[in-house]
Amino acid sequence: MTDQVIFFHHVGLLTDQPETASRRLENAGYKPGRPVIDPLQHAMLQLCFGPPGAATIELITPERDNAALGRMLKRRGDYMYHVCFTTPTFEAGLATLADGDADRVSVVSPPTPAVLFDNARVAFYLVPGLGLIELLERT
Repeated sequence: MTDQVIFFHHVGLLTDQPETASRRLENAGYKPGRPVIDPLQHAMLQLCFGPPGAATIELITPERDNAALGRMLKRRGDYMYHVCFTTPTFEAGLATLADGDADRVSVVSPPTPAVLFDNARVAFYLVPGLGLIELLERT
């Protein structure tokens, strides 16, 4: 039995070229899942599943009204911008990642149901030393 509270789930690739990204990932042995529109995150999302041992990659394409992601995309272009971990509770995941430094963690997006994950809740945090982290609550 493990005491581990969080587990790696995926990395998020911000892109305004989802078809190109999906095709290139297919060339690298990935299998693209079905794209979905998430009205709460104002984005089109698609998981791409890698060959054995490879990380899952989530393609994130902001809708026009998603100013925050639109600015990030304009400033940096396509890039891997977050890492997602599953956790039984947001509190447990944050306690593990913040490692006693929770007062320096910033909430970017509070817990929200995510269409891509069958309405399981996700939340985004800026964690010093790690950057932008998505926690996916799996009860």
